Amino acid sequence: MYKFSFREEVGRWKWYQAPICQSTNELAHEMLEIGKESAPFALQAFEQTAGKGQQDSKWEAEAGKNLTITLAAEGNKQEAQWQAFWNMHVCSSLADWLNEYLGMTGFFQVKWPNDVYAANKKVAGILIRNQLSGYFIETSLVGIGLNVNQTTFSAEKAVSLYHLTKKTFDLETLLKSWLRHFQPSIPDLTLHKQAIKDNYLKHLYLFQENHWFQNLEGQKFAGRIADVDEQGNLVVETANGIRKFANKEIIY
Repeated sequence: MYKFSFREEVGRWKWYQAPICQSTNELAHEMLEIGKESAPFALQAFEQTAGKGQQDSKWEAEAGKNLTITLAAEGNKQEAQWQAFWNMHVCSSLADWLNEYLGMTGFFQVKWPNDVYAANKKVAGILIRNQLSGYFIETSLVGIGLNVNQTTFSAEKAVSLYHLTKKTFDLETLLKSWLRHFQPSIPDLTLHKQAIKDNYLKHLYLFQENHWFQNLEGQKFAGRIADVDEQGNLVVETANGIRKFANKEIIY
């Protein structure tokens, strides 16, 4: 196991730091598995050697320049069937916080299913791994990669807070602000489903705008995003009717 140390408590979050690890999600999972810690806690790594995005895609982050963290949130006995709403809540919460922290109302948006965009480029990615107990979420590992002070990227569509503001940020100050903003347990998803979805759609990149899309076969088609359903699928209105897409089934 990679080395990590306790930094401090921020509200109910226990904040840990690791100089280096393969993936904060993997290390946080190990911490839970061997009983080193229980939710809620936050794990920050200054360098990830194998950070992951959705479906094992690689996350690019220069050591010491970005926030690479995993939040182990309490499941709060929430039903696993509503996991998509938890993903919506996390994504829109991150966009809300960035807009508020930087005083840039409406600037940060959510690109379905779980990226945060600004100026048509990706500034943050989220990877959620829920640990289930029967029909309920026991613990949720929320991995977040936020591009902060990095100035060059191999990906054309990547951007950092430095690019957007021409300022450098103290990573610890930034993280403490996020931990104060984000609650350490999953909210009541059944009760707040509609409010969560409404807030997600309010932040959704290209929502109800005409745009070109591409399917897995490489075929391009025109349409507009009409909704995101209860399973988290993207609902696109096309000339041939309504079509639904799961993650990685559509490019835009």
